[in-house]
Amino acid sequence: MTRTFFKFFTATLLVIISTTASASLQVFPTRVVLTPDQKVFQVSIRHRGDKPETYRISTRYYKMNTDGSMSVADKVSPDDRSADGMFRYSPKKITLKPNEEQVVRILLRRSAGKDKGIYRTHLYFRPSDKFDGPLKMSDTKAAMNLSAKVAVAVPVVVQLSKPEATPLIEDFKLKNEKDGKTHFSVKLKTEDQHYAFGDFRILNSTGDTVWEVKGVSTYLKERIVSYPLTERLPAGKYTLQFEDKTVPGESKNYQTALEFKY
Repeated sequence: MTRTFFKFFTATLLVIISTTASASLQVFPTRVVLTPDQKVFQVSIRHRGDKPETYRISTRYYKMNTDGSMSVADKVSPDDRSADGMFRYSPKKITLKPNEEQVVRILLRRSAGKDKGIYRTHLYFRPSDKFDGPLKMSDTKAAMNLSAKVAVAVPVVVQLSKPEATPLIEDFKLKNEKDGKTHFSVKLKTEDQHYAFGDFRILNSTGDTVWEVKGVSTYLKERIVSYPLTERLPAGKYTLQFEDKTVPGESKNYQTALEFKY
């Protein structure tokens, strides 16, 4: 079987696009982690549009659904462990010329060190509300691209202590669907801080990686992780590995296996 890799680097990145046009905003990296040992973090924002644009930066709290989708929280309770107010960031407003880039500096507050556990929120980058003109249905595709607006939400994790429990992967499944591809699903469980981050990969019986997805997060006690693979897998024995990267600079591997039959 041909060795195939599927890498999904934006599994923790929310992108909200107001039209079907291509994105004019790039933010890197797509995940911020602040710890007592790493109190300062930098994010680069680049404007890819063909006209100057002003971007405003704020925080938003998103709740995760069991299928991994995210939605803005109407209300935030102490149980949500929001990181709002635990860090400072600057600037909060940026005007960029085409292809211009600027750094946003994020700093953990001293008062945050008194707490323990893992907290989170998102940095929300959105363009100004001003458009060059109304976007009409009769506009050409090129005209739509010129007026495209994109907002990006980057997760910010404030990790003030290490998780005491390890994540669990259960109920690994492979299933051939009508689209001609094999689909994979697994339950990702967390018993401690309800947070885990890492990479999934599927190995065949000879130990070769046949599929991989990077940067998967969960903010729940139990989440269903599911993706279509890039091809239809033949019957055989497969091993699912989860490389746990929840703690910055550390990684641990957990795995489970199954016999895939048609």
